[in-house]
Amino acid sequence: PYELPAGDITSTFKVGAGYQSLDSESLRFSESLGSSVAVERSQSRNSGSVQANFDLPISNVERGVLPKIGDLSANLNLAYQELSDFGGV
Repeated sequence: PYELPAGDITSTFKVGAGYQSLDSESLRFSESLGSSVAVERSQSRNSGSVQANFDLPISNVERGVLPKIGDLSANLNLAYQELSDFGGV
C-alpha cells in the first residue's frame, strides 16, 4: 500500500484464536476410609493473537537508491497474544 524510494513496503497480517481443554478423572483407594475416592479435574485455556509483519526497502540497485550498498531491507514484526489464564504476552 505504501512505496518508499527503494521500493514497495510489503506487509502480512495474521489473526488467530484457540481453545484447549483437559479433563481427567482418577480413582484412588483410601486405606483409612476403606473405600475409593474419585477425583475429577478440568482445565481450559482460551487464546487470541494478532501479528503484523512489515518489510521496508532501504536501498535498491535497480532504482539507484544507495546502489553502493546493494539491495537492503529492514523487517519489523509485531505480535500480541492474550491467554485467558495468564494475560497478555
